[in-house]
Amino acid sequence: MQEWGDPFSPGTDVGHLARRFRKHQSLHGILFSSFRGSDLRKIRAVLPTARLGWLASKQTRGLTKLDRTVRLAALHPKERLVTRRLVGRCRRLGLATHVWVVNRAQRIREMESLGVDGVMTDDPRLFGR
Repeated sequence: MQEWGDPFSPGTDVGHLARRFRKHQSLHGILFSSFRGSDLRKIRAVLPTARLGWLASKQTRGLTKLDRTVRLAALHPKERLVTRRLVGRCRRLGLATHVWVVNRAQRIREMESLGVDGVMTDDPRLFGR
């Protein structure tokens, strides 16, 4: 996973960034993610085959509409938003569910029991506990 901090901060030309990636022969293994649907639409316009993920920090309203618009590959909900119902909804839409940020071993196990596809943590040692 490559992380740039927040290259999509206001004022960043997301289209320009996506065009830089277009020069690569393959986008295999790359998942472009943003908190903003507008950024995902710009990336989709430049990279029609790119895998896209939506970072949800406050709510997931609009998920189905955004998926229809940009063909998401994943939802990345904040830990407190994750429910069995949301994971099921993602499954029905064909989306992977990657939860952030989970920093307690017990919560990682709970997320696994809900069926999420991945967990982001600040402390990878928690996976061994």
